[in-house]
Amino acid sequence: MIVLGIDNGIVSMVDEKTGVDKWSVNGHPASKCTAVSVSPSGRFIISAGINGRQWKLWDCFGKLQMAYPVHDGTGDCICDGNDIFINVCPYAKTDGLLVAKFSPCGRWIAVAGLGGDLWLWDMKNKVVNIVHTFEPELSSISFSGDGNFLSCAGYESLHIVDVVNKSVTKSWENGSVSCFCPTNNNLLATADRFKLRLWNIETETEIWNISSSNNEDEYESFVVFSPDGLTIATVDQIMLNYDSPGDGDEPDEEDVSDPVHVSVVHTETGMSKFRLPHTRDAVIRDAAFSPSGDKLVTVEEIVDICGICRMWDMSNGTLLWKVDKINPIQSVSWGPSCFGDEMRLAFAMGNIARLGHGSWVLPLDQGVVKMILDHL
Repeated sequence: MIVLGIDNGIVSMVDEKTGVDKWSVNGHPASKCTAVSVSPSGRFIISAGINGRQWKLWDCFGKLQMAYPVHDGTGDCICDGNDIFINVCPYAKTDGLLVAKFSPCGRWIAVAGLGGDLWLWDMKNKVVNIVHTFEPELSSISFSGDGNFLSCAGYESLHIVDVVNKSVTKSWENGSVSCFCPTNNNLLATADRFKLRLWNIETETEIWNISSSNNEDEYESFVVFSPDGLTIATVDQIMLNYDSPGDGDEPDEEDVSDPVHVSVVHTETGMSKFRLPHTRDAVIRDAAFSPSGDKLVTVEEIVDICGICRMWDMSNGTLLWKVDKINPIQSVSWGPSCFGDEMRLAFAMGNIARLGHGSWVLPLDQGVVKMILDHL
């Protein structure tokens, strides 16, 4: 399933074949939905907002399971029949949430943002902990393949956290965004304004680095591995060169950007595999590989005006579809689909009858069932 976090606070699931919305909810009113993450089972979705400082847990039907405040003082959980977490939120100075991720094992949820606080929710023991406060903000988090370690980065500072012991094991000044290789816990890719690098974090040695641009205004917003660990995707773009703030910080005819691409490179060598072209004046916010690794979805923002979601074929680098959104898209996550025929039928009937997604038996004719499924 593909889930989008949109600038106006909307959380939506889109069809993998067409990009059309399956459902959407106003998950973070009066806020940007800055992060979304699908659980390894495909049953749950995490979303986070930069205003309101709150993350929310949804099921795969878009029904709210819990909202958790992150602010000074305490706040009660809002649960819908599922006592997932039983304690209240301890003190936090987080000013806004930028990233939220499920661990590959499904046990941990990591959340971080502008205040530099890194939070870990333990879904097994139903407890929440603030692990560490970093300076400055954290704009990127990534779990190792076994879920035991976490990389967090922001403003060219990188930290490796032992999730089990809740301790910082390594820190160094490199990389604004980072991502663990899902098949090798010692490999970490980082990207900053100038270079994409691959590291062996056990020895803290750089394996290779490549420059995706020779312009100092290059902007990096994500780096992501394919599920098999063989390829890496990152943004390769030049930001719009705005004039002085005195002109309202708005683009004019002289504010021209170079072509915007997503670069896909081979993990072993750093050699280019594809350069995927995007809108000339866009900011590419995020990307996600399909669980099988044969496709890549990218999302972009057109100068605070609108958003575009694109699907790419990773066998030949061709564009499969493109969908325009009326609001910029901030985040994307692609997890396994849990929509078998039974769940798809329940989902369809729940939408039709507005009955939610309870367990019930319907004496439906096989032709009616087929008709419903064909329309999903």
